[in-house]
Amino acid sequence: MSPPILKPSDARAWSSYFRRVGLAKALVLDTDMETVEPFHLHWNEDKNYLPLYPDVVSKIENHLATAPLASVS
Repeated sequence: MSPPILKPSDARAWSSYFRRVGLAKALVLDTDMETVEPFHLHWNEDKNYLPLYPDVVSKIENHLATAPLASVS
């Protein structure tokens, strides 16, 4: 199994958020590990073949660059 997607410092910062919204930290981090890496793999392979306008692809790329849970380490 691969290490968590979030760096330890990010995980600490997010843990207070998880508690506030009532989510189990382990559930969120496990889900992140199971989905982020496969998403990026498929996104990078298929984004040019999906029926999306170029500006939509660009906006998704910009969002992925700024969303902490979407980063692959």
